[in-house]
Amino acid sequence: SYFQLSGLNYFECRVYERIGKWKQAWDTYSTFEKAIDGPSKSDPTIKLVLLVTKEYLLWRSGKLEEGIRDVEEHKNFISSIEEIPNESTNDSIIANWLGLYYIIISNYYLLLGELDSAWKLNEKSHKYFSKISYDLYVGKILANFGEIHLLKGEIKESLEKYEKAVVVSTKNNDPITSIEAYYN
Repeated sequence: SYFQLSGLNYFECRVYERIGKWKQAWDTYSTFEKAIDGPSKSDPTIKLVLLVTKEYLLWRSGKLEEGIRDVEEHKNFISSIEEIPNESTNDSIIANWLGLYYIIISNYYLLLGELDSAWKLNEKSHKYFSKISYDLYVGKILANFGEIHLLKGEIKESLEKYEKAVVVSTKNNDPITSIEAYYN
């Protein structure tokens, strides 16, 4: 299905990004985005995965202002996705991708020094991942909270969040977040 392919596209783009092949990451995203046609293009879940992929690439490439513009452009779409009924099987899939979306864009605001916005978006991300009991990204969320506390000069609170981030990310086999949180 196009939904499964869109998820694979996200991870393929991440792999290229992680090994520094930015052109390949963007080409992979663009090729897939152009290849989707007909009803699949308007499927909200597929649109959400494509948006998450694009926001991830913009964040990791440091194109924060472009990312913020893109977030603003898709605000109504994201609001409509958040209103999908809570009882459907599709809801856990949407909650996962919304959680990922919010953690990515919280990083835009964190890097821009807009700490209150970053905090609120991190909270939204945590809400979605808690809703589906998915802890993989909770370590990153805790690390982001730790960084926000640190930037506010709240050292004790920062250390508490970083320590929790190390525990959670280690438990969930997320070595990158574990190492970053431990380092911080």
